[in-house]
Amino acid sequence: MDPFRLRQMVESMQNNQDAQLLTEDYQEHEASGSDVAVGILRERLERAEAKCTRLAQEKDSMVAKIDAAEKKSARDDAKIAELEAEIRRLKGNNATKSATGKPVTGTFGHG
Repeated sequence: MDPFRLRQMVESMQNNQDAQLLTEDYQEHEASGSDVAVGILRERLERAEAKCTRLAQEKDSMVAKIDAAEKKSARDDAKIAELEAEIRRLKGNNATKSATGKPVTGTFGHG
């Protein structure tokens, strides 16, 4: 075989090997880049899940506070109604006393 051709063939083989090594390096780099991206996305997902959990807990807490406030308001409304009824009853008693007059006591100047 011609030494020139032999040298070309060896160079060609080396170029092919170099190209293959470069391709493998690129693929490894690409894979590691994907791993980094996946890691970042996992972190973001974990943070988002934690935030959702925290917001759900805050929502539940607010719902419980609203329920408690509504129950207290209902109790307050019932107490107000009771007091208003008592006021009406007392006013009714006073009106009855005024209409019938005060009970007669004393001696009408006699005695």
